[in-house]
Amino acid sequence: MSVGDHVLVRRFRYYARRLDAWARRVTPVGLAVRAVVWLTGVAALVIAAAPVVNPVGGLVLAMVLASLATGWPGTIWVGLLEFAAVAALVVAVGQGVVSLVEVGLVAALLYLHHTTAALAAQVRTDTLLSAAVLRHWLARAGAVLGVSVVVGAGIVALPATQTDWPPSAYILVGVLAATAAAAGLAYLLLRRPESA
Repeated sequence: MSVGDHVLVRRFRYYARRLDAWARRVTPVGLAVRAVVWLTGVAALVIAAAPVVNPVGGLVLAMVLASLATGWPGTIWVGLLEFAAVAALVVAVGQGVVSLVEVGLVAALLYLHHTTAALAAQVRTDTLLSAAVLRHWLARAGAVLGVSVVVGAGIVALPATQTDWPPSAYILVGVLAATAAAAGLAYLLLRRPESA
């Protein structure tokens, strides 16, 4: 039996042919969506975990989790990456070693990671997407981030301007905001789809 007939060599050739076939089919849009999933995942984890973990270990963890989330965007790996980033951010906030800007940046990156992973879960790497689909997705993501910045700025500015409010008033405003958000989401989920 020659070396070329060995089972490991045959298996290697088989996977090399599959990789070559995939590389010939892949589209720039499919890869770009996956690249955004990876980059936002790494960036969110690195920024969130940098103050509380070893930089090298944190970077390796971020790259491994982001790679898993990129390879399998419709699975638990996306949630595990986001959970790890939020957990690291909670620890950093608890220790007082992270600024409000960093919290906002991590939140924005996690939203982009989540929404891009949702798109990647539906779009194979060899899928051709129309420009209209990408424009709609980008407009939606931009609108969500824009509204989040406005709401976040309001949340930060409100306590500074209303120093005479009792603590229960802030709780009431928060409950009202959460109720309004839940009502808006319920409306979006329960509305009838438009007829074709």
